[in-house]
Amino acid sequence: MKSNYIHGMALRPVSLTCCLIVLLLAATHSPGAIAQKQSDDLMKEYLDTDRHVYAVLECIPDRRWGNRDLAAHFWRLRSEISKKTKAGKTLNQEEVKSLALRFEQSCSHVLKQLKVSTAGTISFSRTGKPVFDAGAKRLVAYKDVPTAIVLCVEPSGHSGSIRVVPSPQEDIEIEADVLNQRTFFRDFSVLPVTARCKPGTHNLAVEFRANGRQTQSLISMEVRSSALLKGSLIRSSDKKPVAAKTFVEGSDGRLYVVPGEYNYQTQNWYAYFQPRFSYADKAFSIPLPPGRYHITAMKGYGYRDAEYDIDVEADKTTHIVMNLEQMTPLEERGWYAADLHTHTKHFSLKMLRSEDINVVADTRYSTEKALPLTVNPEISDAAHIIFGQQEIEHWNFGNSFYINIPHTVTDIQTRNPTMTPMFFYDQQCHELGGVTLRWLRSRPFAPKGNGQQQPELAVDVALGHLDVWQVLDNSMQSSLDTPEARWNGEGWGRSSLYEHTYKTWYALMNCGLRVPISAGTSYGRLSRLGFNRVYVKCPTNLTLEEFARALKKGDGFVTNGPLLWLRANGKPPGDDTAFDKPGPVELEVEIYSQHPVELVEMLQNGRVIFSKKLTGFDGHLTFTHTVQVQTPSWFAARCFGAHEPRYAHSACRNQFAHTNASFITVAGKTPSSSRDAARFVSEIDRLIAFVPDIPQELRGRSMQEFMRARTYFANMAKDSSRPFNIE
Repeated sequence: MKSNYIHGMALRPVSLTCCLIVLLLAATHSPGAIAQKQSDDLMKEYLDTDRHVYAVLECIPDRRWGNRDLAAHFWRLRSEISKKTKAGKTLNQEEVKSLALRFEQSCSHVLKQLKVSTAGTISFSRTGKPVFDAGAKRLVAYKDVPTAIVLCVEPSGHSGSIRVVPSPQEDIEIEADVLNQRTFFRDFSVLPVTARCKPGTHNLAVEFRANGRQTQSLISMEVRSSALLKGSLIRSSDKKPVAAKTFVEGSDGRLYVVPGEYNYQTQNWYAYFQPRFSYADKAFSIPLPPGRYHITAMKGYGYRDAEYDIDVEADKTTHIVMNLEQMTPLEERGWYAADLHTHTKHFSLKMLRSEDINVVADTRYSTEKALPLTVNPEISDAAHIIFGQQEIEHWNFGNSFYINIPHTVTDIQTRNPTMTPMFFYDQQCHELGGVTLRWLRSRPFAPKGNGQQQPELAVDVALGHLDVWQVLDNSMQSSLDTPEARWNGEGWGRSSLYEHTYKTWYALMNCGLRVPISAGTSYGRLSRLGFNRVYVKCPTNLTLEEFARALKKGDGFVTNGPLLWLRANGKPPGDDTAFDKPGPVELEVEIYSQHPVELVEMLQNGRVIFSKKLTGFDGHLTFTHTVQVQTPSWFAARCFGAHEPRYAHSACRNQFAHTNASFITVAGKTPSSSRDAARFVSEIDRLIAFVPDIPQELRGRSMQEFMRARTYFANMAKDSSRPFNIE
């Protein structure tokens, strides 16, 4: 059984399908239990409880999109507390009770929708002895179908822990639980159960221990006969078996996973639930309660989902063949997908094959000593690579990733590493033959600020320390789900992330600097593997070295769904076109997407020169546009789709893709924008003012690097050429 992690808290197994639950939520609490609490203590207790309730609700068979309303409600309450505590205010007892009432009413509403059953409530006598009050309804489980018993634990006013210990049961798998008692919020004990016994009524003996005392009670459970669904996964074009994700939904909206198979069902820091699915290789077998089900098989962005409705009967095995249509043979065309930002302890070839993703970076932190970073041969093959990648995350200078190096780069141990400029690590990476990537820049420049600000970015691009920019990553996912960032039908909406990432990327290219782009997800912490991905053209057999070389060259695109290609005069991004004098450029765009794409835009030097609104999109489109080039230019394409399908391959409402840029030189010159260059001169001047805070042994090198970059932009800022208009 696997464990997931939420906010650093380990959860028990959560491959639970038809949960049997009681959460008796009310508004009464122990008088005076939290009176006089300091704001920071109250905040901690509230947030800890928030996480634990999510852990419990994650065990409930949720609907397609999860508890978005509940998540938003929790977030509003959290923000309300945060604003008051930041203002130096202490919440009084009545304010906290009001928050708790709203909190529990939300939970009660969700549980009512989920049609949960009552198992019982644990409370405490005046002496602190645990008392169990059994529910009135008999719990129902289906043979071999994972379920859960969830018990409500009343706030006791006592510190310590509660142990919930089921007695061993023949042919019934049930797990114990240990949880801390809380003085204010109700808590919940989750007992995963799988009944493998014959149908009939069974009494589960459960012992409750707390405060050195204990009690034992029986929970009655009726076990019913289940059905067995067996499925085969086939590629429709050649009838070959394939790996895919299976998504099984009952007629009541409940979701089921394949027992024993690894399945992704965590939630991210922004409190949005992810749908449940199981990874399957060629075939799957799943026990289910009798009834009608909607079965979906999914395989990356190059395939259409296969969807079927099927009825299953008790004590019978039902077979289904699921045909997945491949829209375009990506690997045969030399295109490989990569997720270059992950944080998890579990990878398998089955996962990569199911997601149709070829290259995965197993991201690690370490600058204390050199750790090996190599391809893992046990979970890699000719078409799939999992390799070690290093991440440096320093709040003053930014986030960086390093790939294709034999071991991690290191710090000098005689100083505070968080004050180290990124070029110090970049140079080590290049000496080891690696490629450097920066994480997206989602906020304005501000030294001594947040790692999302990347204050050194312009320096490292100008001097060649930075090879690739990760412009589609976890924060991009969250941002695209907000009204401000969501595209408005005419182009990008009001998005600070767009403003400070994509517009900055455009401005750097306007200064003649080629910056290939990449993508990642922070899988294991924020979203599923391959949600954001970069597609790269590898001309030879897939190896880490070849992939790193192709990524740096820049023939590819980033996406959370649509497949988008651009060619300029027949050449891909990364292959320059040289003109002796002004002339025409034919731009060709090709799109594949199983979900509707509604707007495609072509860019020249950051300005939209052609846009096409799509209606009746059937999954594939190719079109061209010719533009007369007068001055050195770069071209790129981007597309948007606001479609929100039943099960999205993403968690956000925006379908989005962006190509790398194709450069056109004219008379040997590259793009040159005095206005954009002047902006970077100003940023570097602010960075230079930060030099006295850099450790002494690096100040001289830092000033030299900063001044070299400043000179590059300052010379261009004096250029009298027409400023570019970035959109």
